[in-house]
Amino acid sequence: MVGYLLAFLVPIIALPLVLFVLLRFGYRLFARPYLRLLRMRRYRNNRDLRDAANRGRCKVIVNPHRANSDPRPSPPEAER
Repeated sequence: MVGYLLAFLVPIIALPLVLFVLLRFGYRLFARPYLRLLRMRRYRNNRDLRDAANRGRCKVIVNPHRANSDPRPSPPEAER
């Protein structure tokens, strides 16, 4: 009689435990590094956008022959 009772109790206790262990292993091996990568990319993207906005507030010399970033003057009327 005890054997029949154990035959019902073992799957009720063991199967959820095995499922929990497998899901935890899968999360640690696959999901956690992927989520960490997504989080790092989001932080890096925000930092890069903030840096680009800060760079846009001041003029940066890109080409020494044309040191300012003012728009080019329009051509004379004769060349249009």
